[in-house]
Amino acid sequence: MSLLIYLLLLWAALYLFGNVAKLERYGVEIDPFILVWRIGRLRDLIVKTPGRVREAVSKLSTLGYILAPLSAIFGLWYLASKTVNQVLGYSNQPAAIPLIPYVTIPFDLALIVIIVVLAVVHEVFHGLTALSLGVRVKNAGLAVLFALIGFFVELEDEDLKEAPRNKKFRIYSAGSVGNYIVAGITFMLIASMFAGFPKDPYGVYVVEPIRGQPSENVLKPGDVIIALNGTRIRSYVELARYMLGTRPGENLIITTDRGNFTVKLAENPRNKSTGFMGVKLYTGDYYKPRINLNGELAVKIYNYLSLNMWINLGLAMFNFLPALPADGGKIVEMYLEGRKKILYAISIAVWGTLGLSMLLFYLPGG
Repeated sequence: MSLLIYLLLLWAALYLFGNVAKLERYGVEIDPFILVWRIGRLRDLIVKTPGRVREAVSKLSTLGYILAPLSAIFGLWYLASKTVNQVLGYSNQPAAIPLIPYVTIPFDLALIVIIVVLAVVHEVFHGLTALSLGVRVKNAGLAVLFALIGFFVELEDEDLKEAPRNKKFRIYSAGSVGNYIVAGITFMLIASMFAGFPKDPYGVYVVEPIRGQPSENVLKPGDVIIALNGTRIRSYVELARYMLGTRPGENLIITTDRGNFTVKLAENPRNKSTGFMGVKLYTGDYYKPRINLNGELAVKIYNYLSLNMWINLGLAMFNFLPALPADGGKIVEMYLEGRKKILYAISIAVWGTLGLSMLLFYLPGG
C-alpha cells in the first residue's frame, strides 16, 4: 500500500511540475499517470541509420508473414487454455503477468535494462522498416504509463495510410520480429555458454546449508548436487521426488562436484515422515558453464539471459494477438476493411480473457 501511495504522490508532483515549468516546449507532455517525452535526437538517430541497416531490418520483417499467424494462433490457444485451467481449478498459473517494477517484479537494475532494451529493439525495428518502405518517422521518445516504462516510434499518418497492405503488414510485424530475433540470439548465447542447455541440466545448485541441520559443515555454498545414493540427479524436481522416498535417520550419500559426502537425514519440518538434508537449493535448472565462472555468477548470468529470452518471446507472441492496440490487431484491421465492430469484439474477448486470468491469480486464495 505504501508503494502505491508513493507512486500517486510522485505522479501528483510530476503533473504539477509539468504544468508550472511548461515542459511542453521541451517535448514533454504529462497527463494524469501518463508521461510522453518526444526526443528529437532519438528520432534523428533512427532517421540517420545507414541505408544498409534499414534494408537488412526490412528484409527480416518479411519473417512476419510466417511468425504473425503462427504467434496469433498459439497465443490464443495459450491464453484460452491457461484461463480455462484456472477457472476449473486445475492450475492457478496465469497466462501472463505485467512487468511493473516495484509492483509485480522487484527493482532489479539488470531486469529493468532487459525490459528497456527489448522495448527499444521493438520500436527501432518498426521505425527502420517503415523508413525502408517509404514511411517517414515523425517522432520517437519515451513513454511512461503509471509504473510501466516503454519507448515509441510515431510514423507519419498520411504516409502510412497511402502505403499498400503488404508494406503495412511488414511495418506492423517488424517490432515483434525484432524481439523474436533477440530471443533467438539469446538462446544461442546461452547454449554456447552453458553445457547441456536446454535439455540436460547438470545438477542442483546449493545456495547454502541451513544452520543446525545435517548439511551444515558438510555442503558449501556453490556446491552442485549431481547424485543421491548413486542415483543421477539433474534438476530440483528430480531431487525433491527422490527425497520423498527417504526417511528421517537414514544415511544419504550426496555426490557433488567436490566429491561424496554422507549425512544422517533429519525430520522434514513440512512432512515428518520424509528425510531432510537441511540445505537451501536453487530451484531453477542449473547448467554447467563452459567458461570459468564461479557458481553464483554463473547462476545470475544464466537467469538474466533466460529472462531476456522468455520476456522477448512473450512480448512478441502477445503483441501478435489479433486485438487492438497490439500490432496483431492492426494487421487484422487491415483485412477487415472497416468492419471495426468485429475487431472490437475480438479485442474485448482477448483482453477480457487475459484480465480474468490475472484477476483469478491475484484474488485471495488464488
